Amino acid sequence: MMLISVSALLPLFSMAAPLPKQVGSCAKTFINEIQYRLKSPDANGVYMGIPSSGSAITFTNGGYQVSYDKVPAIHRSQPEDKVRGLSYLYTKLLPCSSWRHKRAYL
Repeated sequence: MMLISVSALLPLFSMAAPLPKQVGSCAKTFINEIQYRLKSPDANGVYMGIPSSGSAITFTNGGYQVSYDKVPAIHRSQPEDKVRGLSYLYTKLLPCSSWRHKRAYL
């Protein structure tokens, strides 16, 4: 897992569009963090993601999505990747790939 300092992300927070206020609106933002939906402590008490539990992703504009399924396009992405979202369809702009969620928590 790649760790990025908060100070490195500050420019991205300022460039991200705010969360859309209307259904069907589009917002450009950046990936902040990619995780698995659930975590469990290992023998040392360190919480590790459970791959079979699904995917979770946060965006620099405060958006968050979680899926009960593991979404390969999410886990191929990296923090700081530029994305845009429209009706729970997210497209990573470079290289182009996308994922769709039936439900999203924004």
